[in-house]
Amino acid sequence: MCAHHSQRPPIVPNRVYTRDEVAEILSVSLSTVKRLLASGELRASQPPGMRRVFITGQAILEMLERNETVAHSQRSSGRGDQARRPPDAQNALGERRPE
Repeated sequence: MCAHHSQRPPIVPNRVYTRDEVAEILSVSLSTVKRLLASGELRASQPPGMRRVFITGQAILEMLERNETVAHSQRSSGRGDQARRPPDAQNALGERRPE
C-alpha cells in the first residue's frame, strides 16, 4: 500500500538525496525531478566529471516553500487556472465566456 502524499517522510535539511529518492518523496516521476533540476527550480550540486547529482533536503524544502508561496498568492488574489485562459476561451460546454 502506498503512502498518501500528505504522509510523506520528513525531509531532513542536511541529508543528501538521490534523484530517485526525491522523486519518491515528492510522489513524482524521475523525469519530473530531472525537469525541475534542468529548469533550476530544484537546486543540486554535481562535482566536475561526475554523473552523480547531490540534492540536499534543504534544497527540496526551499523549492516546496517557493511553490507553496506562489500557489497561496494565486489563491489569495483569485488567480488560478482561469487567469491563464485567454478571454475568448470557451468553457467545458463549448459556451463562450462573457467579455
